Amino acid sequence: MNIIGEKTLRGKTIRTPSEFIEDLSDRINGITVKILEVEDEKMQLRMALGFLKAFKGRLDRVCEKYKEN
Repeated sequence: MNIIGEKTLRGKTIRTPSEFIEDLSDRINGITVKILEVEDEKMQLRMALGFLKAFKGRLDRVCEKYKEN
């Protein structure tokens, strides 16, 4: 995977695999807090699925960059 050049949640450029993992952790922690603030279980599920779809898209994009290089 070519993660170099991806942006973190805070807008910084990712330079190492550990920064990519740290950013993933930040994103998971953030969405978990937001999901738990919502009382409607269906909305919680929608939010979780939305996050997973967005992250899948990010992984797909990173993998496409790798295939191109």
